[in-house]
Amino acid sequence: MYHLLHPAATARRFQNRCLALSATRHRHQQHERLHRCFSQWLSAHLDDGTYEHHCRHLLHADVETLVTYIDTLKLFNATLEANCIRTWFFVRDVDTQYNGLVKSRRECFMEQGLTPDTHYIASTGIGGTPADPKALVQLGSYAMTGFQPQQQRYLYALSHLNRTIEYGVTFERGTLMQYGDRNHIYISGTASINNKGEVIHVGDIVNQTYRMWENVEKLLEEGGMTYDDVMQIVVYLRDGADYQIVQKLFEEKFPHIPYVITLAPVCRPTWLIEMECVAVKTAKNDFPDF
Repeated sequence: MYHLLHPAATARRFQNRCLALSATRHRHQQHERLHRCFSQWLSAHLDDGTYEHHCRHLLHADVETLVTYIDTLKLFNATLEANCIRTWFFVRDVDTQYNGLVKSRRECFMEQGLTPDTHYIASTGIGGTPADPKALVQLGSYAMTGFQPQQQRYLYALSHLNRTIEYGVTFERGTLMQYGDRNHIYISGTASINNKGEVIHVGDIVNQTYRMWENVEKLLEEGGMTYDDVMQIVVYLRDGADYQIVQKLFEEKFPHIPYVITLAPVCRPTWLIEMECVAVKTAKNDFPDF
């Protein structure tokens, strides 16, 4: 039997549940161990006092957020490596803080057995305002117990995209979850990027949108699905001035798919737009039904 994990641990419906953790609680022993790992990076990458101030605060916030979540998973006999299927990192002032998030997340993941030789987690890292006004980062998650490792497969679309670790980031492009009666695909935040990790169509919102759609389409195809199987889409816009253009594009291409467009800076300044989605398709697999 599958169990979706969230604070109340009672819902079993298919929906994304965000567990908001605002980096305010302390887990001293594990925090100190992780902090020692990150201190080497800090000593090598600090440029000036302002950058040091920002990095140290984000480092503390991100470590606390992940450690709190790891401790929460332990309450359900679950781990980050084995049971977390999807994450969202909402970063205050993402243009200056995202680099610190990337580096601290990578070190924390390594501690938890998430490496280039194992796997990472489908994820979105986006500009946002955490609920706690003092927090720099907020984590949303989707985790589950009761499934077998072979039910989970990762999507790469290497004709269009490259492995994120090639440019120092640690997330999967997409994750396919297979159940007895259906398959689910969770597509990570995806933008206008090529298989060298380069932003393409800089400054062009229309062509960035087209390339983003193409990248997502290839990820869905690798998981045996198409846009016809997509249940919902979330669109992130860097500039609200592009809203009408993007809204028209999505309305024309996806008239029957629920979508929401939100103002949230993407993690690279030259990316104007990013999207994520969830797809579901009936299937017959040798696993328990969802």
